[in-house]
Amino acid sequence: MSNRAMLYARKGKTMTGISEYNYEIPLAYKILVSQKTRRVHSKVFLNPFRTAIRGDYDLGVEKLYAFLDELKKRNYFDEKKFDKITEETREFLEKNRGHNYFYLEGAEVYESPSFLENIKMKKQISKIDQEIEGFFRKMDKLKQEKAEDKLDKMLCSIGIQEWSDYLYYSS
Repeated sequence: MSNRAMLYARKGKTMTGISEYNYEIPLAYKILVSQKTRRVHSKVFLNPFRTAIRGDYDLGVEKLYAFLDELKKRNYFDEKKFDKITEETREFLEKNRGHNYFYLEGAEVYESPSFLENIKMKKQISKIDQEIEGFFRKMDKLKQEKAEDKLDKMLCSIGIQEWSDYLYYSS
């Protein structure tokens, strides 16, 4: 098992790869599926349980853009580096407009039976604003400590640097 979270977009019956992230489900994925969220059957894994999470594409993108705008305002990261990453993010997501939903496939990274972890993840995503505020508190503390190396790691942990049209599993 490769232990990766995968994010897809769906339009009709067509699934498009969006991103993969190793060993955890990054904040960006949670934000993208946080609008009109539902637990659904996986499009990748054969499983009788609902182990994937679906969210509205356009509303999820707008939520992520608002988060990125707030990050820029708070000036946590090197401005040029952050601007480049966010511009690439916006270009990729805009290129994929017209999709109806995001699908978060997290079964590979869940620790216990995937259907139980999926229920927990759905609850966590339903409180995305609290998770975002917790992220900002952590960032404020790191900025206060002038922990530049940790700030850079936090930028990577958001999950906005892994966009790809082609993922390991295709639907």
